[in-house]
Amino acid sequence: MICNKCGAKNNDTRTKCFHCGYPLEKTETSINTPAKNDASNLVIEEFTVEDAITEESDEQTDFVETKNIESDDFYIEETNEISDENIIEDEELDIFLDNENFDEEFEQDIINNKTKKDIKPSNSNKNSAFTVAIWILCLVFIIGSILVGTLIYQYISDNNDINIDPTKNTVSKLNLPKPEITKLKDNSGIEYVHAVFKGTSGDRLHLKCNNTYHTFITDTLEVDLYLEDLFDIEYEFIDSTVNANLNAYYVRDSKEYSYDANSFQMTVPEADLDTSKLSSQNIKVYNDKYQIEFWTSSNAKVELNNKNITSSMDGTGNFKYEVNIEPDSKNTYSLSVTQPYRIPKTIVFVINRDPLPVTLTVAANNSESISDNTITLKCQTEEGATITSNLPIIQSIKNELYNTCEITLSLENCDYGEIEALITATSSKGTSTKSHKFMYWPDEKTITTSSNKFTSAVATNPANYKNRNYVLNSVKVTKNIGANTFEGVVNLNGVDYTVIIDRKDVSSNVIIGSNYKIFAQCTGNSQNNSSVFRAWFIYNA
Repeated sequence: MICNKCGAKNNDTRTKCFHCGYPLEKTETSINTPAKNDASNLVIEEFTVEDAITEESDEQTDFVETKNIESDDFYIEETNEISDENIIEDEELDIFLDNENFDEEFEQDIINNKTKKDIKPSNSNKNSAFTVAIWILCLVFIIGSILVGTLIYQYISDNNDINIDPTKNTVSKLNLPKPEITKLKDNSGIEYVHAVFKGTSGDRLHLKCNNTYHTFITDTLEVDLYLEDLFDIEYEFIDSTVNANLNAYYVRDSKEYSYDANSFQMTVPEADLDTSKLSSQNIKVYNDKYQIEFWTSSNAKVELNNKNITSSMDGTGNFKYEVNIEPDSKNTYSLSVTQPYRIPKTIVFVINRDPLPVTLTVAANNSESISDNTITLKCQTEEGATITSNLPIIQSIKNELYNTCEITLSLENCDYGEIEALITATSSKGTSTKSHKFMYWPDEKTITTSSNKFTSAVATNPANYKNRNYVLNSVKVTKNIGANTFEGVVNLNGVDYTVIIDRKDVSSNVIIGSNYKIFAQCTGNSQNNSSVFRAWFIYNA
């Protein structure tokens, strides 16, 4: 019997389709239908569950042509492959449908089998496949990483800056001799290293201490190295000696091979600090303000009592820093200088000022520069006080009404330069002292018109021309070497002569690399036999 719903073959004795459970009905087109009452002629074909599943799995491939025949209550599917099996008639179908003993359990088994057939494969199989794929990818990644790492290592080994493997044409095979190291000092007393390297013409020397390259012209290469070449500028030196290393490499065919060089000790100088303008470490002052003057290198950092005063430096390293001093006081100052490639230097000095029991004022408008051999100063004190000075008073004019006094001082025994005249008022109350500083200077017109021409003889034998005035028409400033002192070069007939210019008493500023016309007095020669001059007047060349 054919199911009108799904087309499955069923046993003629079934009332419902074993496949879909749809009621089975006899059709009029059944061939060789037995008589209703002739049950003996009813042919029963046995179907098992396995047969049903087998036929279902064939996906009804036996059906060649299908057509629908509609009736009032249902439709049936007729195929060309329908056999001549007996079909149950309508009355029998009703009996089967009404039968309370209908095999519902068998029907449910068939449905369950259908359901199981439609269920998709378990996810556990997919998870297992995914896990295997992950492991395979991990294994591929590990193998790839090993291969890439090996290639990188080989590349670095072939191109490494420092080749130290004794099996790869390295230091031992090049047989590089140790460099010869000698410690020397320059004209300024600064220690440096003279290093001699052996090699082959055309090869190069790489000094990583200062990142410079040098080419061997012959089989010997000589290099002078200071602390600046051996250490970074940020390096902080604490002790007066330091261990250094050349950090030198031999370059051949774009490969570098290290030199076997021992470390060595270098002397570290103190920071530059010239305090010759500070008369002593215990200074006595006589005014409300005192100007601290000193010199250091232009690249130094300066602190006074932990206060940064570096901005008070001029372009050549000279300092003039003013502090307030109260009467009857004692003030302690700590001056610290730090400088690259130097150990820090600190000095401590004390500034004292006596009390002022007697009223005394020195006029602020007194002369600050003078070329005459006398100077007149105005001052004021209280009634009954007398005025004295550290310089000879050749004249004194008093005004008893206003308690003023005008005194003239002699400068005949004074040297040119800055002079401090001390004025003291004395009464029954005690003594009060104030000072007046001024420049005692030769007459500019006299100096500029009477100075001699600077010659090579003066440059080479300055001791023979001491205390004579000369004009140096063009001095190129090369470096600062002390407080208000610089070194320069004068060219005469194509020859450069080094001169040292002391300008402690000259207020004009100079710039390294610039040229100046200088009127000065020859004072002798330096340790390296350079001529030394005391400048009177400095002009732009």
